[in-house]
Amino acid sequence: MVNVSKFENLPNELIIECLEYLNIFDTFHSFNGLNDRLDKLIRTISLHLNFTLANKKRLEHFVNICYYIPK
Repeated sequence: MVNVSKFENLPNELIIECLEYLNIFDTFHSFNGLNDRLDKLIRTISLHLNFTLANKKRLEHFVNICYYIPK
């Protein structure tokens, strides 16, 4: 029998390490609203923003991200 692990069962530190390989746009688009734990995690990772490749749709998405970041 094969033992299958799920992404959400990983420890917080390992999930954060994985998320740091994604850009912030994709991270929020993919993980925001899935569950409370992931919502909290994606709001604690460091933001590294690069607007050189951002198109209008990505910039609009960035505005949505800013709305969710705690002040």
